[in-house]
Amino acid sequence: MSLPGPGLAVDCQPLHASYLSQGDPAQVVKKPRSDGYKLAADGVHSGYEDDMIAYGYQQQGLAAKLATKVTSFHETAPRITSGYEASQAIVALIRATQDEIAPSAIVDEWTALKGSSGRNEQMWAAFGTDTITCMARGTRYLAAIWQAAWDLGGDDTEIGNGGLVPQADLMKLYLDPDVVPSIPLDHFPDNPAEGWSELKRPEKAA
Repeated sequence: MSLPGPGLAVDCQPLHASYLSQGDPAQVVKKPRSDGYKLAADGVHSGYEDDMIAYGYQQQGLAAKLATKVTSFHETAPRITSGYEASQAIVALIRATQDEIAPSAIVDEWTALKGSSGRNEQMWAAFGTDTITCMARGTRYLAAIWQAAWDLGGDDTEIGNGGLVPQADLMKLYLDPDVVPSIPLDHFPDNPAEGWSELKRPEKAA
């Protein structure tokens, strides 16, 4: 449910941008065969995002329902004319997603259903419909971001007849932490029109 964007991750999954992504750190239980502790909602991320979605796809017609929802979805993504506006759109998507389904609701339901043989079915009953809405919204935002990137990049006028780029070269680019570096929010320029391409990742503490 995490959709790829141009240099971004478009999140239509409530847990992705939440400190509750793996469960509530304030709610722990003792491990059954050791002296340590684990989160009470252990497994919630894959349980919701993988297992429940797989159940929805296999048993509840998720694909067809999503296609219908995308077509009829009444919300529109913000107009994007710059990289800065793309980042604002991502924040808006995260906010809308978590307004649709609170991360705490997923965590609480998963914890309450511990040991249930029909956990996936019950999770789907609780969140399936709203999850489809989140996925449809994410699809619309993804399309808007890619369309903006295409338009701002010069679209067809910039497409040439270059050769195929080897996969290894692409991997070197994507795996380089200095290409589109991850930086704290307080390191971003105050003026969005400034040179974002010059941003550098923070030096590691000694």
